[in-house]
Amino acid sequence: MPEHAPYVINFSDSLLRKLIQLKYELQKKKEIELEEEKRRQKQQEEERGEGEEEEEEENEEVSDLTNPNDTPRQTTINDLPDKILIQILSHLPTFDAIGASFISRRWRNLWFRVPALIFPNNYQTTLFIHRTINTRPPSSAPLKKFALQLERYGDVDTDLWIWLRYAINRSVQEIDLDIPTNFPHLSILTHPCIRVLKITQRNSVLQDSNDFLRLKGSLTSLSLNTVRLSDDMVGELISGLDNLRSFSLERCKGIKDVKICSTRLRELKLRFFQEKEGSLEIDCPMLGVFTLERFEVGEYDIKKFSRLVEARVSFLHKLEYYDTWLKVVTSFPRVMYLSTQNWGPQLVLSKDLSDNSLLTNLRQLELETDFSKYDMLGVASFLETSLYLERLILKPLHSTIDEGDYCEYFDLKKMKALFNKHINLSIPSLKEVELKEIKATKSEAIFLSFLVLHGVALEKIDMTLLTEGLPEGVSLPPVTIRRLLPQEKICREEAKNVKFDLVEDGIHTVYKKKK
Repeated sequence: MPEHAPYVINFSDSLLRKLIQLKYELQKKKEIELEEEKRRQKQQEEERGEGEEEEEEENEEVSDLTNPNDTPRQTTINDLPDKILIQILSHLPTFDAIGASFISRRWRNLWFRVPALIFPNNYQTTLFIHRTINTRPPSSAPLKKFALQLERYGDVDTDLWIWLRYAINRSVQEIDLDIPTNFPHLSILTHPCIRVLKITQRNSVLQDSNDFLRLKGSLTSLSLNTVRLSDDMVGELISGLDNLRSFSLERCKGIKDVKICSTRLRELKLRFFQEKEGSLEIDCPMLGVFTLERFEVGEYDIKKFSRLVEARVSFLHKLEYYDTWLKVVTSFPRVMYLSTQNWGPQLVLSKDLSDNSLLTNLRQLELETDFSKYDMLGVASFLETSLYLERLILKPLHSTIDEGDYCEYFDLKKMKALFNKHINLSIPSLKEVELKEIKATKSEAIFLSFLVLHGVALEKIDMTLLTEGLPEGVSLPPVTIRRLLPQEKICREEAKNVKFDLVEDGIHTVYKKKK
C-alpha cells in the first residue's frame, strides 16, 4: 500500500478532543482502505492474463518514444538513471536483486553491475550462492560489500573458503560474516583490500589477535559480535591497528576489565554485556560517536570526551543504575545529539544536570519516557538545561520503576514539596517534536497542549500512533500538528506567563494573572 499522507492539525484545534477520537477514526478508515485494496488487487489479477504485463510494458516504452502527445506522464522507477537503480539494488539481498531482472529488458543484466553480494539467513542455499558467483561475469563491477549469514554451519568449510576467496579476488572492501561456530580459515580475512570487517561467530572463541593485526595498515572498522575473547586481545586490537577508526563489541564474552585507549578512534560502540566485578576504562579524546547500551560493569573510568558529537547511552532502567548513568553522561560536555533515558524525579531532586552545566550544546534529544507525573519531572529537567535544543524525540520507556520505588528512594516530604510546586519549561529554540507510538491518552494530549502553548519557535509535531490491537495489515498514518500561521492565539509575551503543574490525575496548564 502507498505511504499515508500525514494528518495535519492546526495548533488552534482542540488537541485533547482530536487525539482521543483520532485513533479510532483512523482505525476505521484504514480497515475500509485495506478492504478496497484487496478488492482492487483481486480484480486486477482476474483481468491480467499470462504474459500480458510484459507485452504491455514493452508497448508503453515504444509509445513513449513515438507518441507526440504532450500530456504529462507520471514518473516511475524506470525513469531513474542506472546509477540510482544500482544503488537501490545494492541494499537488497542478492536473491531480490537478481529477481529484479524480470521487470523488463532494461533490468535484465543490471544486477551484474551491483557492487554487493548479500546472502541473509534462510534466503539461499549453497547451490544458489555457487551459481550466483559462477554466473557473475569477470567484467562485472568490483565488490564493495560481501555479507553472508548462515544459521546452520554444517560441512561448508570449503564452500565458505571459496566464497570469501572470490570476494577478495574482486577487491571487496567490506565483509560481514555471521556464522554459528569457529571458522578455521580466519586468516583469509586479512587481505589488505579489506577496510571494514564485521564478524559474528556465535559460541566461538577468538584464539589469537595476530590474524587481525596483519591488517595493521588497511582496516578502518572492526566489529565483533557474540565472540569470546580476552581483555589482552581487546587492547592488542586497539593499539595494533594503526588506521582503526571504528570499533564495536556486542554480546562478547570472556572479557572482564576492558581498557580502550586510543587517539585514533572516532566511533566506539559497546553493547549488551554484564560483569558486576568488571571495569571499563575509556580514554579516546578524538571520539565523535559513542554508544554504550546495557554494557554494565562494576566500575567506570571514562575520560571527558571533548570532541564527542553524538552519544547513545542506556542502562537497565532501575534506580540502582542511575548513578552509573549520570557518571557516563557527565562525560559529554559538548554533545549535540543525545539518545538516552528519562530518570524522572531523580534529575529534579539531585539537580545533577543543571549543576554540571550539561547539555548546553545539545541540538537533538531522543528520550525514552512515559507521560506520568514522575516522567514529566524528568523531561522538564532535560529541557531546562537544553536552551538551544531544536529537535525532541520521545519514545516509549521500558522501565522497572514504579511509584512505590520512588517513595522508598526519596524522602516523602521532599517528594510532596516537589509535586506541589510549579515547574517552568523553557523551550525557546525547540522547532520539531516527534512522538513515537503514543496511545492517545489524556496525559499525552495535555503534554501536547503544553508544547504548543510554550513552543514560541515550534513549527511542527509529528506523531505515530500505537497500532497494538489493530487487525493484521492495518497501519495508521502519521499525525502532524503544524503551525499554519506565524502566530497563533497565544503570543510570545503571554506564553511567558503560562506554567504547568503536576497533580494526582496528570498534568494541567494554569495561567498566572498579570498584575
